[in-house]
Amino acid sequence: MRINIAIDGPSASGKSTIAKRLAEILEYTHIDTGSMYRATAYKALESKISLEDEPALIEMLQNTEFDFTHEGQLIMDGKLMTEVLLWFLDYKVLEPCWSASNRKSHLKKDLF
Repeated sequence: MRINIAIDGPSASGKSTIAKRLAEILEYTHIDTGSMYRATAYKALESKISLEDEPALIEMLQNTEFDFTHEGQLIMDGKLMTEVLLWFLDYKVLEPCWSASNRKSHLKKDLF
């Protein structure tokens, strides 16, 4: 029987390093939830939804499909998001956005 393991903590505290290693040891797929927040912010921006409009964000998430490759890369609505999110990260477009979406407690329920 497989289970999900969540590791929470402050930014730059080593969560991803520990999570990736633990997933490797347990032969689990590592899921980068930070990429889910960034993808949520990306989709909201693309859909012209304000990150302050929590009801609209929740509705958007209810119509969003998340999946992962075996390597843990995010697929949102059938599209591999790796390159999109890297481009946006390079240009610091999503940095203020994903932290705003991450703070919305109701969004966490709909993401997971």
